[in-house]
Amino acid sequence: MWICVCLLISTACISYAAGQNDDGAFTSAVLPKKNNNNQLEFAGQKYYFNTVFKANYFGAMAYCKQQGMELLSIESQAENKRIELFLVENGLTYGHFWTSATKSVDNVHWKWLSTGRDIVYTNWYWSEPNNIPIVWEHCIEIRIEGTTGLTWNDLPCSRELLSICEAPKNYCRC
Repeated sequence: MWICVCLLISTACISYAAGQNDDGAFTSAVLPKKNNNNQLEFAGQKYYFNTVFKANYFGAMAYCKQQGMELLSIESQAENKRIELFLVENGLTYGHFWTSATKSVDNVHWKWLSTGRDIVYTNWYWSEPNNIPIVWEHCIEIRIEGTTGLTWNDLPCSRELLSICEAPKNYCRC
């Protein structure tokens, strides 16, 4: 009996140390230290690029919330270009990152879940959004793949990707 209890507690501790609990949310045990290589300030916003671990859309959202931030929303071409430039400057010429974009209730329009706003500016990859019905592509990633630049793609929310968190300039993680 005691061996089973000890084994159960050990397993729970390992799960916590690995950074994920039973409901799939990430714990603070794996928070990477922020440094200049994964932070960007642009147009009054602060961005944190999580290049350490992958999570599904909801795990990525929970991770950003734990930091007092939100998943990324891209409101302009200038913002899209600056994020692309930052990734290239830091040697990330191939990668997939969650944004806060998701399908609205009508299953037609896209919204930034972090702000509640409709998506106005877009930078879809040439054949996107294709919303393959069988896999329910209801979330948007941004992806950088060599010479294609930073483009958007709709994906199933269950896919595990890296993420970018965003906060106002006056944000302080004190």
